[in-house]
Amino acid sequence: TLQCPYHAWTYALDGRFRGGPRLRETPGFDRTDPAHGLMALHVAEWCGWMFVAATPEPPPFATWIDGLDEVLAGYGLERLRPAVTHDYEVAANWKLLVENYHECYHCDEIHPELCQVSSPRSGTDMAPSGAWRGGTMELVDGAETMSLDGRSRGVVMPGLDPELRATVWYFSVFPNLLLSVHPDYVMTHLVWPVAPDRTAVTCSWLFPPEAFERPGFDPSYAVDFWDLTNRQDWELCANASLGVVSEAWQPGPYSELESQLAAFDRQRRVVVAALVGQALVQHEAALGLYRAAEVHGLVGKVGAVEGELDLLEQVLQLDVDRLVDHQAEGALVGVLAQVDHGAGERAVRPHR
Repeated sequence: TLQCPYHAWTYALDGRFRGGPRLRETPGFDRTDPAHGLMALHVAEWCGWMFVAATPEPPPFATWIDGLDEVLAGYGLERLRPAVTHDYEVAANWKLLVENYHECYHCDEIHPELCQVSSPRSGTDMAPSGAWRGGTMELVDGAETMSLDGRSRGVVMPGLDPELRATVWYFSVFPNLLLSVHPDYVMTHLVWPVAPDRTAVTCSWLFPPEAFERPGFDPSYAVDFWDLTNRQDWELCANASLGVVSEAWQPGPYSELESQLAAFDRQRRVVVAALVGQALVQHEAALGLYRAAEVHGLVGKVGAVEGELDLLEQVLQLDVDRLVDHQAEGALVGVLAQVDHGAGERAVRPHR
């Protein structure tokens, strides 16, 4: 069973309500009423990652990743095993991290190590129909992978042709999975909004099982490269976060190297629009109750509720962009957990 640590209500593993203290003494309480059970969630597993949707009727998951399976068919992602996991906390809004991930407009100035193994001007961007975005970067001649010296100490994914052996893919599966696919390993970022100005990131490095069979296999060649690059990016994102909260901040145009940022921004607005619509309905219903209380002279008796509903009324006056941001911080649900395939430091991380 599952038990709530607050009031000790208890539930079966399928979510049915089993009972709680002194509820038998509550007149009219029916513990078999499904309304007392836990909320059912829609869950899908894809290549070792679990996705969850809290909406009653989410779109089919196949449409969410439409086309991505075909792109990654030769990599055998479901075979990969995690070797190392790092946790970061970044003083920035989660959207800034995703935007940073999707562009190399900043790479010349910030990532000299990366530019030694891949040109920021290389590769192509994709325009998929699913809820994902991405593209490629190309390794320079002589580089085997993304590492500090360009060498691989792992095993190339079986079945890759010469072109894919020189290609690195970058994908984001909306909203919070970032997927960096190299010829010999995959790095993932799970992006967890903690507050409007704070984001937790779980970064994992996954390798084909053949790599673990090599005597003395050491994944640090990949980990060290991206840990350095991650920290360079996190500092940028933290500084940018300080700027965008200023009332003097004004957005500028995207460059030709930032098409994926524009696509992510449009995608976020489309997905969150439905959440905003639901929130407006809820706010309007709450305001209706408040106005009824006001008519009947009950406003002075509701105390803190009055202030809360006044705040709701202010929220209704916010422009759509502001409201989208408020809703996005708490309502977007994406990757629930990474499924353990036999190795690594963590199998499951609860979703916030």
